[in-house]
Amino acid sequence: MAEVKGVDLRNQSLSNKHVHEHQLTAAEQKVMESFETLDYDLCENELFRERKRNYSQAEESTRNLMYWFVYLVIGLVTGCCGFFIAVGVETLLEIRFGTVLKLMDEHSVLAAWLADVTLAMAFVGVATGLVVWVEPASSGSGIPDLKAYLNGTNLRQLLTLKALVCKVIGVLFSVGGGLCVGKEGPVCSPPTLGLPPCHRNFRC
Repeated sequence: MAEVKGVDLRNQSLSNKHVHEHQLTAAEQKVMESFETLDYDLCENELFRERKRNYSQAEESTRNLMYWFVYLVIGLVTGCCGFFIAVGVETLLEIRFGTVLKLMDEHSVLAAWLADVTLAMAFVGVATGLVVWVEPASSGSGIPDLKAYLNGTNLRQLLTLKALVCKVIGVLFSVGGGLCVGKEGPVCSPPTLGLPPCHRNFRC
């Protein structure tokens, strides 16, 4: 490695090698041990390559159709999930604002304000209860969690039907309660329920 202004970069990099070294505490080690890594290594060996070379035209076509079928299911499930969230949010907002407008028409301003605040707190309370007591893994958008999964970190309870249901219902009541959240994260969750079985069945 070349020198820059009389500084040997090789020696410089070696001397800085352990600058950021950190010894895990017992609590940090316990957290790290709760994670599992996923095996994303492709099956690449001579036997597998020989098997691929011996695929018949029908087998190759069937395999390609299976891939396209998975893509189709992902698109349909994601679209249905997004549609359900949109309709649900619209329904909750109609209930909330409809009640407020009815009271406003009766010239009950204080009652309208109390109804708006009460319904908003009730909706947010439902979403909060789902995360706190039912499924903590449904907190957040889920997009960073999916990135971690795709990078090989197995987050427990992330790709479960329970987490999906809590996330979708939580978004409905969060938006209905007036929180600044959206459905971008939850609509990413339905397709990921198929990641574990696809990982097992389409490894190669």
